[in-house]
Amino acid sequence: VQLLGCDALVWSGHKSFGPTGTGALWMRAELLERLEPSMIGGGAIDALGPDGFVVAQEPAWRRFEVGTPNIAGLIGLGAAAHYLNEQLPRHRDGLAQLTKQAHHGLAALPGVRLLSRPNRVGIVSFCLDAWSPHAAAMALDEDFGVMLRSGHHCALPLMRHLGEAKGCLRASFHVYSDEEDLDLLLAGVRALCEQQ
Repeated sequence: VQLLGCDALVWSGHKSFGPTGTGALWMRAELLERLEPSMIGGGAIDALGPDGFVVAQEPAWRRFEVGTPNIAGLIGLGAAAHYLNEQLPRHRDGLAQLTKQAHHGLAALPGVRLLSRPNRVGIVSFCLDAWSPHAAAMALDEDFGVMLRSGHHCALPLMRHLGEAKGCLRASFHVYSDEEDLDLLLAGVRALCEQQ
């Protein structure tokens, strides 16, 4: 986070082979200190004062740790992080290459608009001129066995800014992806483009 220079960083556990409902949030201390918790409860309070609960102030993150943590989920997230720490170094170059090949292969097809850059390892976001994202995802799944995410991807403001009100398609590559997956993706999208 120091190298990125970001104000906040969110990590979703289920996108890293971890259990759903797990993840992490990091914020700059000065931002965290200004935020008020949306709920209070055990662990986030220091005492009961005459006007109600006295919310914990130090350390600032404690105000947001309400109730019993998802202990089993966090153990699972730790196991997933351990697995990825072992696997990613072995697969990083291959993932980068697959992403670049997917980006360049899709860019060569008429009717494809790329929204991501080739240096975004593991992710390629794009739209098809003649297909809604949902219809294209369904066709690629049913006819080619290619599963993509479709829609706004929890980024509706960005989609509106990009002029993609219906959203986009997102192909994701990970440690289990290979050239065959890429070939299926490109063949499927090529076939959809030819149906325009």
